Amino acid sequence: MSRACLLEFRAPVLASSNDGPLTLEGAALHRLGVLDTADESGSASYAEVLRWLASTLRVLGQPSCLRESSPQDSGRILDLPALAELLGEALCWERRLPFLVSSFDAERIVGQELPEADRVRLAYAIRSGLIVPDRAGVRIGEPVARRTVIQSLHALLGERGEPVLREGRIRAVAGDTVTIVEDQREISMAVAPVRYLYRDLAGASHYADRLTLLPNDRVRFRMGDDGIDVLVLLEDGGSFDRSSRFSHWVVRKSADELSGEVNASLSVSVGSVLELRPKRYGPSGRMAELEVVGSAGSATLKGLAIRRTLGIRENLFFFDVQHAPDGGVRGWVFTGRGWGHGVGLCQVGAYGMAASGFSYRDILSHYYPGTRIDKHHAHP
Repeated sequence: MSRACLLEFRAPVLASSNDGPLTLEGAALHRLGVLDTADESGSASYAEVLRWLASTLRVLGQPSCLRESSPQDSGRILDLPALAELLGEALCWERRLPFLVSSFDAERIVGQELPEADRVRLAYAIRSGLIVPDRAGVRIGEPVARRTVIQSLHALLGERGEPVLREGRIRAVAGDTVTIVEDQREISMAVAPVRYLYRDLAGASHYADRLTLLPNDRVRFRMGDDGIDVLVLLEDGGSFDRSSRFSHWVVRKSADELSGEVNASLSVSVGSVLELRPKRYGPSGRMAELEVVGSAGSATLKGLAIRRTLGIRENLFFFDVQHAPDGGVRGWVFTGRGWGHGVGLCQVGAYGMAASGFSYRDILSHYYPGTRIDKHHAHP
């Protein structure tokens, strides 16, 4: 009987506590003191971007070349060229731009619509990753969204300063204290009264009202004056074998590739594989018996012979057949879980449990329920 690489127990839950959700970039800048508002909606005004830029440079400890704003600036539309102009002023680009971006490069990046000086500034900001136009490209005369400015300032901090977020693994959570292992150092930190929580899903961070935190979870975090105020959960799921790259896998095989592997493994050729017919599953969900139907015959596979014949890692798998336009079999996609035999102790799961602080008694009682651990004294 297979045992899941997961213990069902009451895990600590951390809740967000703030005036409203922000993007991860917005939360980081807000807690750093760069943003003087927790509102990311709407368009950015010229005046507020001047303030945010000045605050960003203070965080970086970098002198500014920003000029004094004039009354006319308050009514000026902040479009992408104007944002690039402000970035250029703040970062003292005037002398360096002629040497870093040619007019020809700038034209190829942003087109010919802008005057040359504006074109060069904007091209350099785009090339530096400080401005990322959306799908509509460079729109002149259209106000820039606050979130676009926030992304630019976050990128500037990442390029010029220390990483905004640190990274480590959860050791334990007790009340409002989180213990994190960072670079082999164990640090216990309070959770700040104002805090923003996120889940990282497929490389993108999404705001979370609550997070369930398990030992050994990978996290990114910001440590403010009053504790952890931004925390991103990087781990996927709660299984203790999630650290393995074979925890979940997908294998694609062409029709010819699968047929070749099957026939090389069998004593009698079945020809081209046309169909796979599951006949029986075990209690753990693993395939126990499979019929392979080919153009020249069929064969029944049992147990571990299934995975060896198909050339995949585990009997815990599912498959999809892909057809060519003429209706023939073009290929097979196998989606599976783990790499083992499904009996007894999961090695990677046991490692994950140990790394999460569980004792050998916890591990053995999970994988071998009902067993008793005693000392045995051998008699001479």
